[in-house]
Amino acid sequence: MQREAANGSLLQQSVQQLIETIPSSKSFNLITNDSEFKNVTLKEVKNNLLDLNYSKKSFDINQALLKANSLFSDKKNVKDIILISDFQKLNEEPLDTSKLSSVRIIQVNAPDKINIAIDSAFIFKETGINKELKVLLSSSSPMENAISVALNHKGKLIAKTSVEFENKKAIAQFNYTLGEPLTGQLNIQSNDLEFDNTLYISEQEKQRVNILAINNEKDDFLKKLYKGDEFNLTSVNLNQLNYNLIPDQNLIILNELDDFSSELESALRRFKSNGGKLVLIPSSEMRTAFLGITPLSQQVNSDKKITNINFEHPLFKGVFNKRVSNFQYPTVSKVILPSKPVPSILTYEDNSSFLHEDNGTYIFTSSLNESISNFKSSPLIVPIFYNFAISSLSPGRLFYKTNQSDKITIPVNVKQDEIVTISNQEIEVIPLQKAFNNKVEIQTDGIDLSAGNYTLSYSGVAVGNISFNDDRLENKQSFYELQSLDTYSSVKDLMSQLSSEENITSLWQWFVCGALLFLLLETLILKYLK
Repeated sequence: MQREAANGSLLQQSVQQLIETIPSSKSFNLITNDSEFKNVTLKEVKNNLLDLNYSKKSFDINQALLKANSLFSDKKNVKDIILISDFQKLNEEPLDTSKLSSVRIIQVNAPDKINIAIDSAFIFKETGINKELKVLLSSSSPMENAISVALNHKGKLIAKTSVEFENKKAIAQFNYTLGEPLTGQLNIQSNDLEFDNTLYISEQEKQRVNILAINNEKDDFLKKLYKGDEFNLTSVNLNQLNYNLIPDQNLIILNELDDFSSELESALRRFKSNGGKLVLIPSSEMRTAFLGITPLSQQVNSDKKITNINFEHPLFKGVFNKRVSNFQYPTVSKVILPSKPVPSILTYEDNSSFLHEDNGTYIFTSSLNESISNFKSSPLIVPIFYNFAISSLSPGRLFYKTNQSDKITIPVNVKQDEIVTISNQEIEVIPLQKAFNNKVEIQTDGIDLSAGNYTLSYSGVAVGNISFNDDRLENKQSFYELQSLDTYSSVKDLMSQLSSEENITSLWQWFVCGALLFLLLETLILKYLK
């Protein structure tokens, strides 16, 4: 309804025609995407009509009909339901026209015009403060010319590029360096339709990964791997474990434990249920199945080479410039294989698993003790353990949708009776939220926010930014064909038809009255003649 017509947008044109053609004395019910008005006259809702704006809520015909019927189901003399829409397809489901057979339909349309939309954006690669942003674009029609896309941070242009479309799709790429999280927007430089030309995006402040290593073996290699500023490593022997440490972690590494007490297993279950990640490095004697993972039960005492890498696994995203097949293969001399096949990350030469993921836990099938394996000396250990840690953080999204329910984790030092708020210069809202030990989880249910960038605050202090965008479905310029139904192309046409029908009904009433009068006169004449 935002497409341009002869006199403004389709929405504005339809509103103006309603105001011009609805009789001032008529009462009616009005339903929009966001509001409803019962038994009103034009004078009472004229200002509401003039203020009517585009809605981020999609128009659902079935819901609209249900509402409409409920408004006058007890009024037998009221029979007209009028639907005004462009009847755009928002999905591939066919329209059930049987429900529209008794409905007056106005399908408004405008000349086809190309619309280009920014559909999505994501950080593709990150090396320190150097980042690569990829932007997905689409066009409603084939595009011959390149278009410009601009990236802004806090109102300032920091990068610009041009893209060409192929099969109505394009990808823009930005490389940028900032000393702070990006908070801004992507803009299309286009003379075509204006909606979907902007995408608001915000990066989250990078947080340190809290890692707990519970050891039954040496932890020197872990201390070397996790010594950077990105990590906060706590390493303890099993017999010295303070269970109160567990809820505050992002990643827990079980370093060659022989067995698991019921107390430890219960604590780890709670940790996983709150989104925590585990890495299991088995001891050479471990047999215990725990936390619902596939048991390691089949022991093999023979040398095996680790030869195959699953390059498609997220752990290796951005690690390799190309796929390698010849490298210095690490070896192990004792393996405890899972009891059934599992999707692997690294495999031995016989395609059995050396490292796999099962139910949210990364699992090695061999001890990493130097007497059994030389994997600690392999270059592969660095990206694998680094990405164990990085992937344990809740993935930060650049934006959320205004009409979608999401759960968002905010890392904060939780204080009693303090709350997270979402605000900009015009509005502040308090979302539904749940506090944990070191984070607050907010829900976007019931939050009515416009597209834009917002500040996240906790206890009155800004802790980050968040962006919201309207759904991009409206960019798909595809409409239902309603030729089989009695449709009108404008409000004026329908109102003219309704006026004609009322005049005909009134004329028939006069004909009936005339016929009754003549019948009465005829009866009186007959009586007089007798």
